[in-house]
Order: sequence, then C-alpha cells, then structure tokens
Amino acid sequence: MKGNARHTNSLTAWLLMCILSAGLFSSCSALIDEDLSGCLYGTGVRFEYLIYDDDGGAADAFPTSVDRVMLHIFDDGGKHVATRTEEGKALRDPQWRMTLDLDPGTYHLVAWAGLDGVSFRGQPSCVYKEDACVELNCEGNLSQEILHPLWHGAADITVEKEYTEHTVSLVKDTRRIRIVLQQIDDEPLDAADFRFSITDDNSLLGHDNLPVPNGLLTYRPYADGSQVVGGDGEIDNGPGSATVAYAEFSTSRLVEGNRTRLRIDRDSDGETIVDIPLLDYLLLRRAEGSGLTDQQFFDRNDAYTLVFFLDDGLSWLKTQIIINGWVIRLNSGTIGD
Repeated sequence: MKGNARHTNSLTAWLLMCILSAGLFSSCSALIDEDLSGCLYGTGVRFEYLIYDDDGGAADAFPTSVDRVMLHIFDDGGKHVATRTEEGKALRDPQWRMTLDLDPGTYHLVAWAGLDGVSFRGQPSCVYKEDACVELNCEGNLSQEILHPLWHGAADITVEKEYTEHTVSLVKDTRRIRIVLQQIDDEPLDAADFRFSITDDNSLLGHDNLPVPNGLLTYRPYADGSQVVGGDGEIDNGPGSATVAYAEFSTSRLVEGNRTRLRIDRDSDGETIVDIPLLDYLLLRRAEGSGLTDQQFFDRNDAYTLVFFLDDGLSWLKTQIIINGWVIRLNSGTIGD
C-alpha cells in the first residue's frame, strides 16, 4: 500500500510540473509578456469606412455605420477559397478584426457590407470572383423604396507564415437625392402637381463595384410633399417664407460614364420641365482645385440636394440651380446631352 501511495504521489507531482512548465514557457503567457501579439494567428482583416469633410480630412465611421459584412476570398487565379460573414455587436468594437486562416500566398478580397437581403441581394457562394456581384431587389425595372446602406471594398493581400494584418477600405454605394422645386415669386407648390424620376443602369454591381449592364432602371421618390422654408415656418406662407415641393430618392451607386438622368414632368399637361444629365450637374458642386476625380467626388458624397426655380407658368428658369447649398449660375440652358 505504501509503495502504491508513493507511486501515486510521484505521478501527481510529475503531472503538476508538466502543467506548470507549459504555463511558464508558453509564448502567450500574460505572466511572461503583457503584449499578446504573439498569440495572434492567421490573417486579420480590418475594415474602414472613411467620411471626408470639405477640407479633405477623414474620419473612420465603420464602427458606427456598418451593421454586417460579407467577405469573399479568392486565390490569385480568381477562384473562390472561402466566404466569411460577421454582423452585430462585434463590428461596434474599433479593435475588431476578421480573422482568416489562410495558407501563405496571394489572395484577392471582395467585401460587401450592409447586405440585408431586402434592398440588395448578394451571392452567398461563388466559384470565381466574377460571381461576387450584388443586385438591387426591385419589381421589374422600378425602385421607389429607401435602400438599406450598401458598401463595397476590395484588396489584394499577401499572407505570410506569421500573423499579418490588412485593411479593406469600404466605399458607400447607396445615395440619397433630394429634389426641391421653388417658384420664383414664392407661390406655394405641391409635389402632387409634378412627376419625378431618375433613370440609370446601376441595379447590378460587379465584384469591382462597377455596373454590369442589366437594363435601365427607373427610380421614383420614396417620399414627396410640400415643406415651408424660411420665414417663421407658418404653412400659409408668412413673410419671407415659401412652400416648396420636394421629392426624395434612394439610389444605387452613381458611376462616372453612366447616362443617369433626372426628369420632372408637370402633371397637369405631361410637359417635361426638367430633363438633365444628373451626373454632369452634380459635378458642378465639386470645388475647383479639389484634386478629386469624377468618381471620387461621387463616392465621397452620399447625399445631394438640388433646388430648381420655376416661373409662374411652372417652367424651369434655367439661370441658376442650388446644389448642396451652393448657388450655381448657369451660362447656358443645358449641360451635356
């Protein structure tokens, strides 16, 4: 009995020493090294969504804006390797990273963020990167709903044996466009007296965030009405106030080179009073010397307000337009075609 007890005690002591040794010599032990970076493995992907001010400064709004992320991973030949998703509370943490367990090599990442399955639908499974597209959900060729915000990002990365970290910058694709009509003599206007539409071919976005030809889509306002501006806010058009008509649109990405058009018709006789190449007019708001390309300008501005002034016959006075608070003097009646 005593021999067995001594044997048991020895075995117990030996096991205890092994456990203690493993803890002491582990490279990830907080007792030895407070920096736990050595514990990280694989590849960490950080996402950012930069919002720019008029001076070119930027702040990362990813933790407060994005609610879900789908990341497609492709090898250097464009073949699908894996898809990872994350949503909810984890994304609120600025230190959150999506961890990927990948063999060393070169990969191409395609990220879609904000996919809710209602406004836009993506591909949960892909074979090649060309499959990683997203399509706007709509009935036929008409969209008149508020679209859930959508973002896109892509990056080429190299994975090493040691832990590596990479950043995917997201671009917001969805846009809010507010059209305001004001009569020059401040007579009240009613949105019901007009028909508003925007047409574009941007319902299908490819893995590179560029439109894939999918047919012309007509956007209708998700909201319209009348609103008092200026004065004391009284609905009866007090001194210094005007009742304007407005229409709110929610669209997919605005892309340089697309033939995006804004059209406004008078309801009484069907006469078209505004029919313009929308992108050309929006670019009038770009500050000289900004250094931004056309596409950079569109991608950095997710909301636009355009104010058109009408004469007493409810026709557009083509002398000026207000875009995002800037008064633009028009030297000719049309821009582009």
